[in-house]
Amino acid sequence: MKYGITLLAFISLLSGCTSSTLDPLNTPAHAPVEVRKSPNDSRDYRYVLLDNKLRVLLVSDLATDKSAAALAVYRGSFHEPKDRAGLAHFLEHMLFIQTQTYPEIDGFQAYISANGGSSNAYTALDHTNYFFDTKPEAFDGALDRFAHFFIDPVLSEEYALREKNAVHSEYQLQMKDDGWRGYMVSKQALNPTHPGSRFTIGSLDTLDGDIHADLMNFFDAQYSADQMGLVVLSNKSLDDLEAQIRPLFGQIPNKELGADYPNVPMYADDQLPALLQSESIKDGSRIIYNFPLPNTRQHYKKKPEQYFTNLLGHEGKGSLYQALSAKGWILSLSSTVGEFDRYHSILTVEIELTPQGDKERAAVTDLFFQYIDLIKTTPPQQWLYDEQAQVAKIAFRFQEKSQPMGFVYRLAPSINEYPAEDLLASRFLMEEFDGALIQQYLSYIREDNLLVEYSAPSIQATSTEPWFQVPYALALGPIERDRQPQAEFALPTANPYLPDDLNLKPTDEKSITAILNKPGLSLWLDTDTSFGSPRANLKLRLAIPGGLETPRDRAVAQLYRSMVEDNLSEITYPAYLAGLGYGLAVPDAGFSISIGGYQDNQLELLQTVLDALTHGSLNQERFDTLKASLILDWRNTQKERPYAQAFAALSDTLRSGRWPRETLVESLQPLTLEELETWRENKLKSFSVTGLFHGNVQHTDVVALEKLLSESLDLKLTSVHRPQVRSVEDTLLLPLDIDHDDAAMVLHVQDPDDSFASRAKSS
Repeated sequence: MKYGITLLAFISLLSGCTSSTLDPLNTPAHAPVEVRKSPNDSRDYRYVLLDNKLRVLLVSDLATDKSAAALAVYRGSFHEPKDRAGLAHFLEHMLFIQTQTYPEIDGFQAYISANGGSSNAYTALDHTNYFFDTKPEAFDGALDRFAHFFIDPVLSEEYALREKNAVHSEYQLQMKDDGWRGYMVSKQALNPTHPGSRFTIGSLDTLDGDIHADLMNFFDAQYSADQMGLVVLSNKSLDDLEAQIRPLFGQIPNKELGADYPNVPMYADDQLPALLQSESIKDGSRIIYNFPLPNTRQHYKKKPEQYFTNLLGHEGKGSLYQALSAKGWILSLSSTVGEFDRYHSILTVEIELTPQGDKERAAVTDLFFQYIDLIKTTPPQQWLYDEQAQVAKIAFRFQEKSQPMGFVYRLAPSINEYPAEDLLASRFLMEEFDGALIQQYLSYIREDNLLVEYSAPSIQATSTEPWFQVPYALALGPIERDRQPQAEFALPTANPYLPDDLNLKPTDEKSITAILNKPGLSLWLDTDTSFGSPRANLKLRLAIPGGLETPRDRAVAQLYRSMVEDNLSEITYPAYLAGLGYGLAVPDAGFSISIGGYQDNQLELLQTVLDALTHGSLNQERFDTLKASLILDWRNTQKERPYAQAFAALSDTLRSGRWPRETLVESLQPLTLEELETWRENKLKSFSVTGLFHGNVQHTDVVALEKLLSESLDLKLTSVHRPQVRSVEDTLLLPLDIDHDDAAMVLHVQDPDDSFASRAKSS
């Protein structure tokens, strides 16, 4: 099973916050609830509260080709005994094995697999989530088996050792993952009386001995219908679903447990400010600024945090990102607010540093607080909030149907978090600008309410984290700042990419059609408004003469792509915020561009991308920075988990145009900026373009696309360099020397040919 946690810059929170006023159980059992849904949503919904207080969201989708269900238990690692780390995770594993009604060992998984489905679960800090999907005609049998996990589980002692080993294997898998290592070290900075400070995956040591009694006690004491939420999606009517669910899931015992949330502060009064340094395995360094906040979920209709996370993470002109990037100090910057427990949220700003930026961490911190000062001293701007609210409103209005299993497992935990009527809309709502509330939250973003996390391969450690054996050092006291001249920061200007035309094109029942075919340019069209959304997808393959045939071509093309994307960041970030984005890739043929999102303004964005691709500026400082970063990334692949390295080796061996990362490093290492300019001049002289426009577009849009491409590119017919797959004639063994506590084996059995028939049979 997948073990899931939230890695929100690895935790730091505030004491003394008031409780959230949200209580999903406040809805009376007899009161009908209308679940607010998108106008574009064809599914039907019904919220019901069973007699045993199990909260249920029923979803009828008559057109679905998969049925799915998820049950979230609002108990997780927070709730396990202090001396049994991983017990909640271990129980999650054990429930899948057998029940009294269905005693066949692993019978549920066998039934699911035999009926075109899949299942999984994860254990979080405050809940455990179980979910599956299957073909609709087998759903009744699957749902009955699933319900009995929680009605009459066996929790067999006979299979405890097997699942202990499975839990321990998950622990071992993460041992050399820098994300997990940083997360575990971050627990060392927390209030030790908070359950979030504990190890939670589980191991053979923490689950040692006769654990059966502990397992039974945990299930009996923590699993109760009044602390569960169920989402069921099927092709049945709502009445039929309710008639099926009530008697079945109504059998789950209600022990009247009530809510149970940690009620101790995340930090004691003397624990902040602090600097936490930890040793990473991969080369490179990063710095994370964590500010504890009162929980923001109680204000989900206003979302004050969206205002300042948008500004802190902005990449447009005048932003913190652009200032630090121009100095060559950072590679990336992100900002988010997430929830840790029922009373606390955390603002996390994470910055990936360049080697030069690593030397200037105190200066980076100073500029960071300069930008915060600008945000705090500028009264909250309603027009900025309204822009975000407009994008959120449009996104909800044109929300597209998600896959059944993804839909149910994401929604099941929310039943315990939001009123029933807002379960679908909660993450989109921004209904009221509240400047005073924004300023209230901004007041927590200050130097004395801060945990700074710094990770690098070499630090001066004073302690070792006990579970992942990570060297670290924790120092309390003011955070170092190297005072810098006042930077020319500015808040964003009005977003030019906000969509104006949201009308749907006339319905077209035609299949994909070739609209244009001339030397150097082939364009296809598929008008498709069946999703009820004014979105479109544009895919362009820009084949260059000779393609990317050599390791040097591949390495240089990857670097050039990074430089183009770097040039575009300031210009295209507003488009991203407005629901419009681009992608740039380097297939064997040359380059490919994808544009996706709201159809309005797509060609304007494409023009911007093409200009950067063909004529963008090449700056020596950014060249040096991005080249070093790419080489670092390639070298770090040798420190990936074993299964990731095994799959990479398989691809490098069997597919043309793929080379081991060390070969790419050798090819890129001696490259100069002048050589890159020469490469661009020679390789990007002409293009042979094949394109597809799909979605809310029609013939006139293709005509406009043809004009743009013809004026922007030198279009010439050229042969398209296509990848080849090596034919495996004999047994081929590829042993890999990998430094990791885990092991992996990839078995590749090759089809006799690449026909669709062979692919279907092997699948």
